[in-house]
Amino acid sequence: MLAVFRGKGVPESKLIYFPNAIDLKSDTPPPVRGEFRRRHGFAEAEFLAIYAGNLGVKQGLNVLLETAPLLRNPRIRIVICGDGAQREALAQRVRELKLGNITMLPLQQGEDYRELLADVDVCFITQQAGSGNSFFPSKLLGLLAAAKPVVTVAAPECELALSLAEGKFGVNIPPGHPRQLADLLEALAQDPQRLAEYGAAGQRYVEQFEKGRVFQDFASELQSIG
Repeated sequence: MLAVFRGKGVPESKLIYFPNAIDLKSDTPPPVRGEFRRRHGFAEAEFLAIYAGNLGVKQGLNVLLETAPLLRNPRIRIVICGDGAQREALAQRVRELKLGNITMLPLQQGEDYRELLADVDVCFITQQAGSGNSFFPSKLLGLLAAAKPVVTVAAPECELALSLAEGKFGVNIPPGHPRQLADLLEALAQDPQRLAEYGAAGQRYVEQFEKGRVFQDFASELQSIG
């Protein structure tokens, strides 16, 4: 993200990297596995690929609707959870196209969201082409802390895709390539070892964003300025 400011001529001495942070030392007990599936009628054998969050234009969620009819494995289910400006349009298109392997659910919060993470196989983070250079999705850290494999749909040069390439916690597909996304989901649904490796890599990668470490680094930067 600092590259945007460098490109505008801001000198390096005026730039400080202060990333999002996450509390990795929570005493909250882990959620019971299977509760999310039971509550929403998903079978244990189903491979759940889930997007959870804002349903807006910049999320580019139409790619999931374009991917669904290309899936050959009946075990794979795409779940879209959330609210936002595009929710009704997405729901209407799911109905019109008769996409039986897509389920739309309300926004999941609190314990419901934690139970979702316990049961999901893959988490999506999607971005409309051209939208990802000036922001970074904060929900990524929570997914990594929960050891969830991440599939991103984003421009290869954006911050999200670069982080994924660095951390090796999933796979990025460029926007506008539903066939590639469908093929990836088919492969992941048959490869639990690969999923486990992505999850473990994510847990290692997210350690650098632990709240105490981030705040300490930022405090040190401020002291050096003073």
